[in-house]
Amino acid sequence: VALSPDPRPCVSPDRGESGFERAHRFTKSVRHTDLARVLGAGRMDDGRPYGWTELVNGMSLSEEVRHRGAMPPADAVLIAMRVGTVVAALHARHIIHRDLRPSRIMTRTGSDGRFHVKLLDLSLARLTHEADDRAAGLDATAFGDPRYQSPERLAGGGTSPADDVYALGALLYLMLTGRPAVTPTGPGVDGVRGFYAEHGSAPARALPSSLPIPLVTTVQRALEPDLAFRLPDAAAFTEALAQVPPIPSDAEPARGGRLRRVLSGLLGR
Repeated sequence: VALSPDPRPCVSPDRGESGFERAHRFTKSVRHTDLARVLGAGRMDDGRPYGWTELVNGMSLSEEVRHRGAMPPADAVLIAMRVGTVVAALHARHIIHRDLRPSRIMTRTGSDGRFHVKLLDLSLARLTHEADDRAAGLDATAFGDPRYQSPERLAGGGTSPADDVYALGALLYLMLTGRPAVTPTGPGVDGVRGFYAEHGSAPARALPSSLPIPLVTTVQRALEPDLAFRLPDAAAFTEALAQVPPIPSDAEPARGGRLRRVLSGLLGR
């Protein structure tokens, strides 16, 4: 168990909840082995919030990419599938994560050689029927990494499953290439907005030509700036990944086989 204070202000002014209190409420309603649990939340005598969470071992996806660079495509798809499946469980309960980024994903390799993934932190999550940041009087960009926030989130909206899909696409792009989909033109949110103004909302860089076309298409549809053409939710994202054929021969055969076995288990096939 890990005990932590919460330095952030109230993230839900309509309910007066701290981030830990909100995350605790949501993790009680969604049970998934790949979702890190918030076991409890409270307030100190001076009113500051705190919470205790499941202790998660491993390396964050940020650290993983920093050490390894671009991942073998089979590994990238495997992790994206695992994270997407957790997010799909949230979406099924009308919960939007809203803070998907590399530091929120922990990975480790078990003794059986398989990846284990944990998705962290529902403190910024919101229900689909709740007001977006603009209507709630909050700064949508005050927390999180703007490189993984959808264009509509940067504009003050982003209370729909498609907001999380954009982040899932950006995470998959990072794993496949070793670099973020967005390269800010300057510091902070303004730098990301500058990138969008210069290149459009979709990444300017092309994905490697060696990748299967269905995989490239999935990344592109997840990062689509127009909501009418973006994959609508995490279930659609994971279903699209399930259509990716065996990874090209330059990947290790064991990884390709392991990917197919895991996908078959996840989808009950």
